[in-house]
Amino acid sequence: MDILSNNDLSYMRENYNQSALVDIHDIALIDETPEELIHEVVNKVKNPYHFKSGSVEVEVIYSYTSEATVSSIFKDYLLRNK
Repeated sequence: MDILSNNDLSYMRENYNQSALVDIHDIALIDETPEELIHEVVNKVKNPYHFKSGSVEVEVIYSYTSEATVSSIFKDYLLRNK
């Protein structure tokens, strides 16, 4: 289940406000299903391509040759770090 359209993702890749980046360490997550967790993270991080980890700006680049989607990558990440 993809939670963002390709248009949304394209826009996020190209457009972001550096001063408004969310620190991933400041996000409190509740124990839910992986799909609900993905929704919660995207709603709180706002942009899965650009966020902060402490004082470090993170830019995530996903491979277009992979069959993985942003949703499946987030799900895998959340399950590994739960």
